[in-house]
Amino acid sequence: AQEREDAIKSIHQVSQKFVPTEFIKSLGKNRLTEVSLGDLAEKEVTVMFVDIREFTSISEGLSPKDNFLFINSFNKRMGPIIRKNDGFIMQYLGDGFMALFPTGSQNALRASVEMHRALEDYNQIRASKNRAAVRVGIGMQNGDLIMGITGDVERLDAAIISDTVNTASRIEGLSKHFGTSILMTEKCIQKLSNADEFDFRYLGPVKVMGKQKPIKLYECINGDPKELYDHKLKTLNTFIKGMELYFNQEFAMAAVTFQQIFKQNTADQTAKLFLNRAAHLITQEIDDDWKGIQAISKK
Repeated sequence: AQEREDAIKSIHQVSQKFVPTEFIKSLGKNRLTEVSLGDLAEKEVTVMFVDIREFTSISEGLSPKDNFLFINSFNKRMGPIIRKNDGFIMQYLGDGFMALFPTGSQNALRASVEMHRALEDYNQIRASKNRAAVRVGIGMQNGDLIMGITGDVERLDAAIISDTVNTASRIEGLSKHFGTSILMTEKCIQKLSNADEFDFRYLGPVKVMGKQKPIKLYECINGDPKELYDHKLKTLNTFIKGMELYFNQEFAMAAVTFQQIFKQNTADQTAKLFLNRAAHLITQEIDDDWKGIQAISKK
């Protein structure tokens, strides 16, 4: 009987590692064996997508085994940071992962900044072995989400069904477009318990595919390398001014303003993007109801 009990215990411990305990608890259960098909729970969470930048170019020089070791070494560093901040990884995506934060955006943002710090340390180790630096982009959104058990009697899976997940995934994709290390929605900002802990730049509204209402986006600059962070903080008021000019359709002045910022540090890709956008709009016919909403069609 003791052997049987030990066996059950070890299966329980192993299965917990495959399906996050937090997920099971969210369904009001204590262990995986209590879960059944059709169980569900709804809650508001922050959904975060983390993506390894330039993953294809990193991985194409590696054998499949080395590629796997690289991903493992990345996940091994990031996972504990997510857990420490009361989040859990719902899904590994090969070149990144999706994490949920039931306690909200303050913890999600803390984790994001800490992950960028941990990567700086990891990159020093990689540099000593002549390996390329690893960068990540992070996108997040707050919202309601249904967690449940789906499948059939022979094959169950922990699933989440939510529009919030799709939006968070799109925001992460947009972080490449905007050249930001951490990109989040206005909803995430509004749900922060202490916004003063971080520094932000407002990037305006975007309309993502399949969504009616535009979503306002913010860049959190605290995850940037120190030199870039210092630059963005120093030029923050100029950036705000540039944005005001841009949304007031004063594109020539906006372009000059973003040019000033970009000239001081050419790693500021976001300032470059708005410089190019403003310069392009100088020559365009603008509708009276132009609000600077950017339509993003690609995922």
